[in-house]
Amino acid sequence: SAGSSLAADSEMLFENVRTALFDLFDSVAEERCLVILVEDLQWLDDASAKILARMVEWSATKRVYFLLNARPSNNSFLDYGETTRLDTITLGPLNPLASTALLQSIALRPGDEPEPGFVDWCLAVAEGNPFFLQELVHQWIETGHRYEAPPSVTKVLQERLSRLSKEALQVLQTSAVLGDHATLDRVERVLEYHPHQLLSAVEELSKAAMLGMQSERVDTAAGQLQPRHDLLSSGALSRLAPVSLAFVHRRSADVLEREIAQNAMSTTMLWACANHRHHAGDRERALSLSMSCAEHLLELGLPHDACTAFERSLGYCVTDFERLKLLPRLALAFELDSEWKRSMDVLRTCMGLIAKDDPSKGQHNDYELLILDARHRSALDFATLLDEAMRCVESEQASPGHRVGAAVLAMKLAMDFGRSECFDAIYQQVSPLVHESDVSEHDRLEFQMIYRTIRGDGFVPIEDLWRFADAARLTGGEAAYSQAILTASTACRLSARYSEGMEFLSKALDHAIANRLYSKRPTIMLVTAQLHIAAGAFDKAHEVLKAIERPIPFSNIRDRNQIYYLEARIALERGDLAGAATAFELIDTVSPTYSVTRKGYYLALQVRIGLGQDVDPKIMARLVSELEITHLQMRDLGIQDFEAYSLYLGLSALGEKDRGTEILREYVERRRIKWPLSQATLSALSSEDNRSHPIANES
Repeated sequence: SAGSSLAADSEMLFENVRTALFDLFDSVAEERCLVILVEDLQWLDDASAKILARMVEWSATKRVYFLLNARPSNNSFLDYGETTRLDTITLGPLNPLASTALLQSIALRPGDEPEPGFVDWCLAVAEGNPFFLQELVHQWIETGHRYEAPPSVTKVLQERLSRLSKEALQVLQTSAVLGDHATLDRVERVLEYHPHQLLSAVEELSKAAMLGMQSERVDTAAGQLQPRHDLLSSGALSRLAPVSLAFVHRRSADVLEREIAQNAMSTTMLWACANHRHHAGDRERALSLSMSCAEHLLELGLPHDACTAFERSLGYCVTDFERLKLLPRLALAFELDSEWKRSMDVLRTCMGLIAKDDPSKGQHNDYELLILDARHRSALDFATLLDEAMRCVESEQASPGHRVGAAVLAMKLAMDFGRSECFDAIYQQVSPLVHESDVSEHDRLEFQMIYRTIRGDGFVPIEDLWRFADAARLTGGEAAYSQAILTASTACRLSARYSEGMEFLSKALDHAIANRLYSKRPTIMLVTAQLHIAAGAFDKAHEVLKAIERPIPFSNIRDRNQIYYLEARIALERGDLAGAATAFELIDTVSPTYSVTRKGYYLALQVRIGLGQDVDPKIMARLVSELEITHLQMRDLGIQDFEAYSLYLGLSALGEKDRGTEILREYVERRRIKWPLSQATLSALSSEDNRSHPIANES
């Protein structure tokens, strides 16, 4: 038959080739010794392997030496040869120490050593292959290029890749595209191969030593399918046409996104999906996924990582509209990471982007209010801040919503500077606007709450305070809700509602923990300590301050100084003069641009500590004089108990007790704080002969 005839012809051809080779090698070996080197036996076809096996057996009585090499896998040669007559030497990869020694032994200029990062990369890519190691370093020495394959290595890799079947190459390429997320299951779903096709391809890649070793890490996905090294991955991907590469990225994104929809969200998976969508040409979807990744990091309480993710997402933005959608979230992430300056820089960028389209919107916008609020919460230089807030309040070009939002901040600052007439003027000017349609319920409620607390009866109903917090959540999310609860607790502190204030603060702390707003905890604890101090619970305040994690980020000047203020105050009330002096020394020197409230508190502490240390009378006279000036500026607001009593003690120590008593009495007549007067203050007012100790208790 034709089939048997064809087989006979093939067998005859095989014998003719074998005879010709034997005759050739025999004639050469009669004249001299002959060494025959055959590499990569694993690639031999069956017929060639059979010939080679017979030649090796024949050479046993000849002056012929065969040197063969193969990768560790099954091959046809071993099936035909008599392995018992073969001397086998197993050559493993060079260990890291030997590989490093080889790299460093290659001639370099004196002092021109490869950097550790480059050495680590070479070790990872070469995997102990001395040829690869030498070529990688030669590439660097000769061209200065690092972290890329030299032509010699690329040629070797491309030759190896060219021998792969179509299915095996596509599996390798898909694994390279999926990267750390490559598994048998995902590759199968991307390529939609039948199981037997995938099995055959994986087996082929394994025999060719093109797959990495299965990681021993516990968290590694089952069936992980990784290319052996980065150069192999890049070599395989270089054989794909751009449109084909984009297709594999799109298929990879489809597979990973289906997993995300079914399982718990993973930030690494989200970012991988975004990266695949980007390379597939779907930029808008890439932006959406990358922002979801950043938002998820915020939800996990990882604002620093969220900042990095948002910044990476900016690379997917091509329009100002997209940037304005992303940048405010980046600003919030910086705020939660206590990076106040960077947060404000991002908000200024937002203002610039708005002004590009419409210069009239470059001022008096929401970003301006966010910057002013950030400055108020992170810094102490309030003089220029009040002026800037007032420009917004008084601007006829600004919207009612903007003016009311600015008025909330301006009223707080006016209170800090003791400018009661300014406080009242702000209220009179803005109150007609609070019911305009563009004024948020949050701003309206806070505006009314501040005025009622300072100028009204002081008792804002608790239900209104909770309504204010809920409105803040609707307007600005969980971070705004957290801040609103603190504001509500301050209203309780000023109206002497201790248990209600503690309820708000307990809620604030639980909320911060539940929502992973960890950067809020120091501020919440500082406000809690202030409430304890107002109630005279100094031991509780001391325990709260001890629990605050140190150090406070340097960028948060306000909270960092507030800790030392409160520590000094508590130490005085507990009779610990040395502790008060130590804490006071850590407070930043008060600048003339700081608020009068802060300056007055600073001077009151300084006077009390100085009285205990018997400082020079001239120094004490200067401090008392400065304290009196600040007290007279502030006393109309009626919230300066500690400062008023400290001034009385200072004047008494300077021999002006009658005047001190008169000033103290005038303050008490204006006093708006609802807490009972301290016993020390009552004693000072009830007797002209009072000689209480200069460092008496004062709540």
